[in-house]
Amino acid sequence: MVNTVLKILKAHPKYHKNIKDAAESQQSIILNYHIHAGESQYCVSILSKSIKHLDMEDEKSTFEELAHIKGISDLEELFVPLMSYFGEKLKSIYHLTRLPDLYKNGMQYFQDNTNNLKD
Repeated sequence: MVNTVLKILKAHPKYHKNIKDAAESQQSIILNYHIHAGESQYCVSILSKSIKHLDMEDEKSTFEELAHIKGISDLEELFVPLMSYFGEKLKSIYHLTRLPDLYKNGMQYFQDNTNNLKD
């Protein structure tokens, strides 16, 4: 499934450009594994995160959806292995400086795919 999604991303002019541009500007990448109400299959949103420094004590994050892939899985328990592998492939292909952060249903789960925030 991941290789199919990677082919879709590469062939899609907007998705490929969005991810490439975010990677080149060294924005943090987020994979949000989520399910929509009333649906049975999970999607993955690929997002970029930019941090704007307002002053020394305050910073504001903005998120932009770079791509949205529907029907990546129908199992919640595939979240960690599937998104970890997908993140590694994205890092390699797009030359990301770090692994994507992993989110599940909009909540951060792994940061840089190394620190489990839920433990």
